[in-house]
Amino acid sequence: MKPNRTGFTLIEVVIAITFLSVGMLGLLAATAATVRVMGESDRVVTVAFQANEQLENLEALGCDNATDGSSTYEGIDMKWSVSGAVTDRTRPVMLLASYSINGGRSRVDTFEKVMQCVR
Repeated sequence: MKPNRTGFTLIEVVIAITFLSVGMLGLLAATAATVRVMGESDRVVTVAFQANEQLENLEALGCDNATDGSSTYEGIDMKWSVSGAVTDRTRPVMLLASYSINGGRSRVDTFEKVMQCVR
């Protein structure tokens, strides 16, 4: 009569550890990708906020005083152009924001606003 042994063989344990390791590596890669994307989205939100601030500053100057220009803030290069004549009822503004995101890649976003000129 053979002795009744319970438990796992060495091969079964090695295979189980291999499967668990592959699964853990997959979770680690997914976590790293999520952190990277969250960092990029945080940067995009910061750029959108700064661009909106600049557009509001131009609008506060009024149609008569708003002119083309540029500025840099925390690595964000912003260039804007104000179209239309000073005497127009509206003046479109286009702002280009250039900045870098993770991995040294550069990105340019365009923001537009139409200023209402009260006469």
